[in-house]
Amino acid sequence: MWRAWIDLRAGTAGGAEADARAAHALVPVGMWQHVRCASCLVQVLIERGRLDEAQAVLEAAGGADATASDAAGSMLLASRSTLRAAQGDARGGLADQLAARGPRDGGPAPDPDFDGWLRIALLLLATGDTATAAREA
Repeated sequence: MWRAWIDLRAGTAGGAEADARAAHALVPVGMWQHVRCASCLVQVLIERGRLDEAQAVLEAAGGADATASDAAGSMLLASRSTLRAAQGDARGGLADQLAARGPRDGGPAPDPDFDGWLRIALLLLATGDTATAAREA
């Protein structure tokens, strides 16, 4: 899974896909790591333009009901944010990314996917809120 994340961020989504699929298949449903693997696979599938498949993986992992109550839920929200943005729903993507960021347990949650802060700025820009986007950036 980690190798897939690295490949994805390095711009080699083709190589990331094999590792993401292997990790997703190997970690049993119900283990907390499975959600991380599903989130990774969703991100890879989005990058590869397979939005319907990404939606199916996200839903199977519980992404339709995700909340930021824990790190796994935050990761699913971040993945759902990316998917919604790719589907043309910038407002839905922004809402999910803001929810993924927190707050959780009385304070701001750590960024669940490392680039969420930039994604928030880009989604704010996409919704026309340029002043807030500039502050976020």
